[in-house]
Amino acid sequence: MKIHLLPIEPLEERYSAQWLHWFPPKLEELGCEVHTVMGAPTQLAIKQGQFLDVVDTNVFKATQLAAFAHDLQRGAVRDGDWVLLLDAWNPAVLQLAYMRDLGAVKFKIAACWHAGSYDPWDLLGQHPTMKDWARYAETSMLAAADLSFVATHAHASMLEGARATDTGSIRVTGFPLYAEDWSRRYELWGARSRRVVFPHRLAPEKDPVFFDMVRSAYGEAYPDDQAVEWIKTKEVCTTKSDYYHMIGGSRVAFSSALQETWGIAMLEAASLGAHPVVPDRLSYREIFGSCYRDVEHAVAQVRAGLEAREPYQLDTHRWTHAIRNMVACMEELDDHAATPSR
Repeated sequence: MKIHLLPIEPLEERYSAQWLHWFPPKLEELGCEVHTVMGAPTQLAIKQGQFLDVVDTNVFKATQLAAFAHDLQRGAVRDGDWVLLLDAWNPAVLQLAYMRDLGAVKFKIAACWHAGSYDPWDLLGQHPTMKDWARYAETSMLAAADLSFVATHAHASMLEGARATDTGSIRVTGFPLYAEDWSRRYELWGARSRRVVFPHRLAPEKDPVFFDMVRSAYGEAYPDDQAVEWIKTKEVCTTKSDYYHMIGGSRVAFSSALQETWGIAMLEAASLGAHPVVPDRLSYREIFGSCYRDVEHAVAQVRAGLEAREPYQLDTHRWTHAIRNMVACMEELDDHAATPSR
């Protein structure tokens, strides 16, 4: 199987740089021939509370599409090849389908969904005008792709429930996470502070205000425990390395996210041994199981994490098999297409 891989622009602030590092070799280990199609290098720094630059990301995606189109013109793309976009919210999905359906080369398209206007707390779902047209674009993107990958059943249900088109292409594969590549550098349990960290960006959809509420409630419940630090990582960490060192030196990672489809920050924190304290909603229910329901319950879970004698042990099997699951879905569709109908 040949895969033309279209990554997200690799940014240190996001997991996208890690994905660019992980995907090609993992795909090759599974027997795939991989051709990575990059766009123009990004130019701008991400502003506080944001996860991309809206102009930079489109320069990257537009030039990435052009690079693939040139590959198609020179015969480097063949019938049966796969194009794997690591972000489905990409106008290239529609242009790829246009070239596939009207052109001579019948390649297939797979894409990873992160979020969209179907999520009322996502940036697109919150925007006063964009949400009115974005849902039509998402429906087209979903219909254009042969396979759509999501990390959790919660995300699949959200995507299925809001789209009018056939959603039979959606597959739950897990979030690709290979923490063994970096977690050992930050294993600091023996020297961990009595610290609770908020690992998200400081944006309304991550609800840092609730973190402050739990901090106040904890102080009232345990007035003698003055040694606990409560830190929002985005206020003190300037690099990804700083961020991982902060998490690796903390006993508890706390989330109050109102928008979360992947569970990335808390999966990273749990990989580093911090005890995850997460709300009973979204992807967290199926990732961690034990979730808090209110402030009082959150305080109790924070206390338990602070008092734990050992670091949290995350079962990484599901996440380290995510790319394998994607390839298996593509192979299954190939096998189905090759089987003659009776």
